[in-house]
Amino acid sequence: MNNPGPYSKWHNLESFPKKDLNQAVKVCHQSSQLVAIAGKYLIPPKRDDSHTSMLYKKGLSLLLGEKISGRQTIRVALDIRNLKLMILTDKLEMLAELNLKSQRMEKGFDFLKAELNSLGVDTSEMNFRMHYTFPYKNLLQTEIEMFSEEAFRQHALLRGNAELILHFFSGIFMNSDKIRVWPHHFDTGIILYKRKNSSGKLNGTIGAGFSIADKMIDQPYFYINYWTEKAIPKSFKSPELKHGQWGKDGWKGASLKIKDIYKYSETEEQVGIVSKFFSTCIDHAIDILSE
Repeated sequence: MNNPGPYSKWHNLESFPKKDLNQAVKVCHQSSQLVAIAGKYLIPPKRDDSHTSMLYKKGLSLLLGEKISGRQTIRVALDIRNLKLMILTDKLEMLAELNLKSQRMEKGFDFLKAELNSLGVDTSEMNFRMHYTFPYKNLLQTEIEMFSEEAFRQHALLRGNAELILHFFSGIFMNSDKIRVWPHHFDTGIILYKRKNSSGKLNGTIGAGFSIADKMIDQPYFYINYWTEKAIPKSFKSPELKHGQWGKDGWKGASLKIKDIYKYSETEEQVGIVSKFFSTCIDHAIDILSE
């Protein structure tokens, strides 16, 4: 596989304090639950829970919810750079917005219900319960704090770069899914490849994405993961990664920490590192699924 090439669209990343970046991501994760809740209660459910997911609009720094039917088609969105909760038309024209800075999540929830009601959307069933456990306690009473504009800008740049790279690699495969941001773990992810057996049953997948800091890695990172129902022979060796590392303790995949990208100042170097990581890992995953 060749490097993606659209270097002009990659936002150059500069080293940034991990603690501040992780805190900004946490605030955006909390705030994004308002978009997910609208999806859960106002959009017909889908088996893969994608009705609660979001798309990322790179140029606008928007986490964009799925379409909601009312008197007109509308979307709920979150501006992750400026911490604004928005209600938009399907053409992304502004209908209403709330600046979440220094507001409690409860204020955002009340705003959402009131504005959606005024637009002809029935929100009587809408509440703050989701089908997963929130990673944060007392979320409704949480005050949204924008402590560092630069930290939020860096998060938006990372999301944009992830969208760029994942879009490129999704074009290689015929049956890849949409790139989505999932509200539970707040990762930008995509299933690139699905393999089925002769009976049409799914028996292998390759996924890719960008994850926030978690129990496994203490900073944001890019990743590849794969699944196959067949046992992988112990003799099957993973190729060496110049940047990134293969998973341990049973996790089938590889990760590339953002600190490994920060080491390089040139855009071409950064894009090269990330694209080489993905191409090497995808090729290896394809080999495994083809065994």
